[in-house]
Amino acid sequence: MEIVSETEKKPPFFLRACRWARIRLQTYSAKSTGGLTIDVNELHIPFSFNLASTKLAFEYVHIWADGSNNIGGSQSIDSNGVKLTLTQPIGDQLIFSLPLFYKNDDGDAVTSRGPQTFAMDTIAMNPLLIFSMPLATEKDNEGKPKPAKEQPLTLSASSGYRLGTTEKNDIHPISSDCRWMDRNFQSIGRAEYAPKDKDGYSVWKINGSMTWIH
Repeated sequence: MEIVSETEKKPPFFLRACRWARIRLQTYSAKSTGGLTIDVNELHIPFSFNLASTKLAFEYVHIWADGSNNIGGSQSIDSNGVKLTLTQPIGDQLIFSLPLFYKNDDGDAVTSRGPQTFAMDTIAMNPLLIFSMPLATEKDNEGKPKPAKEQPLTLSASSGYRLGTTEKNDIHPISSDCRWMDRNFQSIGRAEYAPKDKDGYSVWKINGSMTWIH
């Protein structure tokens, strides 16, 4: 399989909005440290635009999660968040990405101490360096590999450091606020198949990834 490496001229200074905003709904289950089995539903509404070679992406996220266990414990959280991501290519195959995220939670729970309501605020940042490699699986009518932006299959590997802080407040029955920090190193391997149109936009996509967190 041939690896595509395409060098393009540096783009002029321009502003270009995305072709459309997409709505993504995903559902999954997770096991929390408190023994709750949590069903999570997420609604993502993103919008992005290009400023020269830099991409700025804004995303509104709404999350609703419900969990319970077999000893009477339960938790329900309704969340709203905003994500801002700056993406800057470095050469042909390296990309620097800086996601910034803010999320506000309103929740109620039944714990070993009885019913409880609370609110949480989370701020996180996760700078990443991404190595992306499109593979020449598609050829033109002359049998030559199509340009990299038209290739559907891309392999990528990234590593970065995530730093976040969360404050739990407005706890009832009355309890003192608490705050904690979340710091970890992440490595991600990803494969994506996304057929492109002639302008390089994805018609549809499917991907899989593996994440190592320390």
